[in-house]
Amino acid sequence: MTFDIQALQSYIASANGVIALIKSAAGFLPKSEKQAADDKIREAEQALAAANAQLAKSLNYQLCQCTFPPSIMLWRHTERAFLCDACGYRNEIGPHEQEWVSGVP
Repeated sequence: MTFDIQALQSYIASANGVIALIKSAAGFLPKSEKQAADDKIREAEQALAAANAQLAKSLNYQLCQCTFPPSIMLWRHTERAFLCDACGYRNEIGPHEQEWVSGVP
């Protein structure tokens, strides 16, 4: 399966903006409709998080499976490890991978 990664990144960024806009507008709904709107917003956020994880996976980011959808693990140069912000898991790299991360042998 091939897809345009830049288009997907743009879509995800736009979707984040739309969700933020809908969240702010949901505050103006009558109480009787607010819970249903909050549920739909939560569903949209979960779908967007899954799309973010899929994009990260396609870009070869490491994923932590402490949550669903998986959390994206980002490289922290000062700690020389990939870290999960959700649970704190750290994946330290071996010496053979150092050049790949830093560009320096």
